[in-house]
Amino acid sequence: MRYTALKILENVLTEGKYSNLELVSGLDKLDEKDRALATNIIYGVLQNKMRLDYIIAAYSKMTIKKISSDIMNILRMGVYQALFMDKIPPYAITNESIKLVRKCRKVSASGFVNAVLRGVLRKDKEIKYPENRLEYLSIYYSCPLWIVKMWDKMYPEKLEELLKSMNEKPEFSVRVNTLKISVDEFIKIKGGRKSSVQKDVVILPSGFDVKNDELFIKGLYYPQDEAAALVSEILSPKKGQTVLDLCAAPGGKTTHIAQIMENDGDIFAFDIYEHKLEIIKNTSKRLGISIIHTKLGDALELNEKFIMKADCVLVDAPCSGLGIMRRKPEIRYMKTKEDLGNLAKIQNEILNNAAKYVKKGGTLLYSTCTISDIENDAVTEKFLENNKDFSLSTKQVQLLPCDNGTDGFYIAKFVKR
Repeated sequence: MRYTALKILENVLTEGKYSNLELVSGLDKLDEKDRALATNIIYGVLQNKMRLDYIIAAYSKMTIKKISSDIMNILRMGVYQALFMDKIPPYAITNESIKLVRKCRKVSASGFVNAVLRGVLRKDKEIKYPENRLEYLSIYYSCPLWIVKMWDKMYPEKLEELLKSMNEKPEFSVRVNTLKISVDEFIKIKGGRKSSVQKDVVILPSGFDVKNDELFIKGLYYPQDEAAALVSEILSPKKGQTVLDLCAAPGGKTTHIAQIMENDGDIFAFDIYEHKLEIIKNTSKRLGISIIHTKLGDALELNEKFIMKADCVLVDAPCSGLGIMRRKPEIRYMKTKEDLGNLAKIQNEILNNAAKYVKKGGTLLYSTCTISDIENDAVTEKFLENNKDFSLSTKQVQLLPCDNGTDGFYIAKFVKR
């Protein structure tokens, strides 16, 4: 089990793969108990990597840069278990870590790994964190300093609360398919409680196999965060309307729009990858939706066929994803501040194209799953500067995990005068 966890960490931290996808493919052969333990260790290491590295550096006689990636990940796993998992005995932590060292054919590193872990377990040293508040928060909550500084400017009064929430396990929420069953009826069958954020969402206990769940197979629900479901509600499409979803895959918001429209009208769902459009088609079929027309197309390229044809246009834009670090903790290590600026340019280009598809009196909704004024407020302001025939129809929404228990989402709705 631990070797499987080690390989997944290697894939994520060394090869840049996403943890959620690696967990699905890498843990499918483990039993439920081992799968739960491996998931805990993997997410724990990813959420606390900077803090773990800081502690390892304090106990290691070798500089971290000289430690190979596999040995470093073995140490991270061991230190995480030692400091964050109180049900694993010390001898098991050291023994299992040494087994991993041998399995990686690094027997010569056994003494080094053993010494570091025993030191951590005995708490031989007092870990002295930086005196500067932002540097301390960056290491303690394992979030790059540039993100900490950005969020400090945006939310100085709740910075630590926000950082802490990004390392907490999100609740498991599903959007009830009201085309087939009411929310109240669903709760009677499945249990759970209604979301306080979005009316179609139910919070369920996690830990069951969704793909083999009878209610899922019958199309009675779609796993979706409350914030993501709120996007389609704020778009507020009507029966019989024409809607464009320019960045549609994997189809959660697209199918929710169809649900709100009571499967009456036309939704054109665009994506640049054919295999992702197939996912939307399969999901639509499972949910009993027939009004979604998938189209291969790039949101950055103007499609003249749809100019002034849409009542509603959704731009759920490609973004840095900093708002979903609870689900993909590795995102914080993959992105740079320069990435945000580059993404903002793309987001503005997509919005400028999207504006041309909207009928007079129609609506355009811009959403991201990030917490970044560069990608959110600044993009909204620039769009309004460049498109004088649009205005904000409602106040922008920024959902935060620490406030709402949801993913971090930004939503801005425009109306074409």
